[in-house]
Amino acid sequence: MWQRLLNWLGAGREEDEIVDYFVKKSTQALLQERYGTAVRYIDRALEFSPKSSRLHVARGIIYLEGIHNLAEALDCFKRAAQLPANGDRENEMARERARELIREVMQSAKGEDEDDNKGT
Repeated sequence: MWQRLLNWLGAGREEDEIVDYFVKKSTQALLQERYGTAVRYIDRALEFSPKSSRLHVARGIIYLEGIHNLAEALDCFKRAAQLPANGDRENEMARERARELIREVMQSAKGEDEDDNKGT
């Protein structure tokens, strides 16, 4: 899972040097399993590129897979899905991925609720 995220973060269009720096630092933190630090670096990148669906999706994946904070992950995915693509292919792909992740997370949460109800 992490390798796909790392490949996805590094792929695509040329980014501003500052955003690129924070994405690289986030990637280094992920490799060291320092998820809180990775999120903080993505947050810094978002300060310079707040309408980047790709960064919001990456942040959500870190919350989902690393920190295990479902509510925050969903918030990130929803934000990414709602941002305009403005003709940017990378952002459009990120928006689609965000929608897929929202469906997956909701399906997973629904399955867990059903399992909890069976036990009572």
